Amino acid sequence: MIPRPWISSIVVLVGTALGAGPQGNPSTPKTPLPAAPEVVGVGTSIVDYDFAAKLIRPEKNIRLRRASVEVTLKDFRLKEPSPVPQEAVRGEGHLEYRLDAGPVIASASPRMDFLNLSDGPHQIIVTLVGNDNKPVGPQKVLLPVISGVEGM
Repeated sequence: MIPRPWISSIVVLVGTALGAGPQGNPSTPKTPLPAAPEVVGVGTSIVDYDFAAKLIRPEKNIRLRRASVEVTLKDFRLKEPSPVPQEAVRGEGHLEYRLDAGPVIASASPRMDFLNLSDGPHQIIVTLVGNDNKPVGPQKVLLPVISGVEGM
């Protein structure tokens, strides 16, 4: 067979014309692609729901090493969360509670108690979430500080 060095030259030229570098790797675009917009709750709006979270009896509960959170909602129906995202229904969903860097607790209850807290500052994040498990409002952040005093 006769060697044909010109065939490899054609392959390199065609590859380069198609956007591959001399080694056959795709070349990096010179300008980055714009990021996809973040979708917050299908068919919902952040400003539609009157949503508040507060600590209940903080002075007493802090001494007892606990934090009790109460959420008030207007025009929103709480439903038990599903492990599988459902179709979004406007004005319907559940709450997600998170203490510090712990796991997220999904619940239809407007009240959550955190017990046996350690001394020091803590962060409780409450999120209003639609049936599709996407946030439908801004998160509420509560910052209880547990003192070293115990008593009832």
